[in-house]
Amino acid sequence: MNCSRDFALCVLFGMEFTPDNVIKANSKLESYGDLEVCYDSSERNPMLVPKNRINYDPFTYKRYLSTPPPKTIETENNILLTSDSQLSQFVNVIFSHLNLDNNENCGSCLPQSPLPPLRPRMWL
Repeated sequence: MNCSRDFALCVLFGMEFTPDNVIKANSKLESYGDLEVCYDSSERNPMLVPKNRINYDPFTYKRYLSTPPPKTIETENNILLTSDSQLSQFVNVIFSHLNLDNNENCGSCLPQSPLPPLRPRMWL
């Protein structure tokens, strides 16, 4: 949950989050002087701390954003291959950067001689 600074001020002073109450909460905070609303471990628990203390220990006291960041919607792009031609095209695109016919490019990655035959292990 990303709380805005205005929302945190309303919560701190026990006010409903409305535009009028945001103005009242901001003016009330200004009357306190050198205090700022922040949080330590959870954005849901706002507290008032002197501004220089927040600057002194920014890893403990975190400031609220003035407006919450926009919500991003993540979608998955699932591609369903329904035919052999689609599958063939997909494989060709994925492996198009490899030139397996050219031994200069991949000669070091392929074995130069056939693998030796497997010998059966003798258990004693």
